[in-house]
Amino acid sequence: MNELIDQVFFEECANYYPKSIEKNSLQQKLSISSDQLTDLIQKYKKHEFPLEETAKTLKFTLPMLSINQLSQQLKEKTIGSTLKFFPVIDSTNQWIKNQPTHALKNGQVVFAHKQLAGYGRNAKSWSTPAGKSVALTIVLKPTVPILRPYLLTQLTAAALYNSLKSYVHCSIKWPNDLLVNQKKIAGILTESVYIQKDPSYIQIGIGLNTNLLNADLPSCLLGLATSLREETGIIVDPNDIITDFLLQFENLYNNFITTDDAEEFLSICRKNSTILGETITVHQQNIIREGTAIDINKDGFLKVFYSDTQQSELLTAGEISIRPVY
Repeated sequence: MNELIDQVFFEECANYYPKSIEKNSLQQKLSISSDQLTDLIQKYKKHEFPLEETAKTLKFTLPMLSINQLSQQLKEKTIGSTLKFFPVIDSTNQWIKNQPTHALKNGQVVFAHKQLAGYGRNAKSWSTPAGKSVALTIVLKPTVPILRPYLLTQLTAAALYNSLKSYVHCSIKWPNDLLVNQKKIAGILTESVYIQKDPSYIQIGIGLNTNLLNADLPSCLLGLATSLREETGIIVDPNDIITDFLLQFENLYNNFITTDDAEEFLSICRKNSTILGETITVHQQNIIREGTAIDINKDGFLKVFYSDTQQSELLTAGEISIRPVY
């Protein structure tokens, strides 16, 4: 089975949701035999895709990302001008790293319905069950170097916050997580890829739990992770959320690279921070200290006040691990 058959299969089933599609009709559109269609269905059932099958019909039981739906909304934009979908992949971030630099396009977005080896900061794993979470990576190849590329993580967090606030009351855990009721709903990983000493491109990986249920979580994540469905009690359409997020991202990104002014998105991160004003533990190399998160400065650094020394320190995301004290 080739990539085009996979894409048509997903698009046809996604476009019919929540209705069923006749297997005969699907078989004709794919130009494959009955046995080949059966093999295709079994392949995705093996990966636990939300498929419901009868003798004559097939349907998704959850709304799935659709390249056609997203393309229609993003056709005149830079971010999302090139879209690539994988039904199953180890990691969208790693796939991009494995491509020749010249083959990557500015604004390209790579999606996966299911990730087998997704990862976040400090190589922590990120589970992406099919149809229940969204995994995507944005490629940026700016024509003019971005002076403060590390701020793109907080820019992305602000864009995600703007897209989720109509669904849930969420907060931003500096610098790269979004929480609902102190449980993680989304995570961000920004990486700059260099050739020799010059940045070749920047990739921003995002994981968002959409229709995940607590029953889908491993026991070690119960109480630590959540989803839009768990928090709202409704099944959400990832196409609406991701379209809005990419539009929000492009607006903030264009303003930032034009002006080098980060205040537009840093103000969102400050106002909706889960740690500012709170006592936190700072894990820095082999040292653990307790302090109070005071501010996020104009460069996106976190200002922490330590009561034991009566001194403040500016921390960068790459230096520390932050844990609130509850």
